[in-house]
Amino acid sequence: MPINLTLPNGRTVDVETSHGANYFINNYSDSDSDDSSSSSFEYFSSSIPHVQQINERVQRRGSNKRPTEEEIHELIAVYATATSLADNSDPDTFAKIPKSEIELYVDHVIGQIVHKTRDDERWKRTGTLEDLHDQTMIYGCIELFTHVAPCKVAFEKDYFGALSKFVAAPSSLSADDAESIVMIVTNALISVVFNKDILPSTEKAFKKLESAGILRQYIRLSA
Repeated sequence: MPINLTLPNGRTVDVETSHGANYFINNYSDSDSDDSSSSSFEYFSSSIPHVQQINERVQRRGSNKRPTEEEIHELIAVYATATSLADNSDPDTFAKIPKSEIELYVDHVIGQIVHKTRDDERWKRTGTLEDLHDQTMIYGCIELFTHVAPCKVAFEKDYFGALSKFVAAPSSLSADDAESIVMIVTNALISVVFNKDILPSTEKAFKKLESAGILRQYIRLSA
């Protein structure tokens, strides 16, 4: 299914294609400069604040803390874009995304995982991600962690600690959610193995995953 996005320069591209994803990364900038070589990718810094506003608005609704259909569409648009860029762009092009942009997105995902672990009673009760925007956000990490930069940021921050607590909140997980968590950790480990000069060594990575508690959950869900 196409994901057609319009860049600040007015051009619309489909980020579900390699050409579109590469063009989007190379040319998405909110700066006033006409020279794309002098500007950098700013999609997350321009979109995550709006996502945060939506989440804050939903929280103010009291007992009815559910996003509207329009809000869900807006949330999915950002999360699906992140996933599509990771899935369809060339590794060298994805690597052009500034670390600050990756950190902003990973920090947001961590915050949402922590929030769901603490406040989502449906998740605690069912172990099933029922909302499409939550599925898109968390499942999207499967694709993100095939790239070095998001994986590196996740190890530097407490992503895996947050994920471990999230997985441990319900007594059991649905088959789809369990498989997705396993794939997230698997892709992170594969990235470690093939990028030893940039990411933590395999030994250090396993120690980090073990101390975060996600290694135990990974083994449990893989059984």
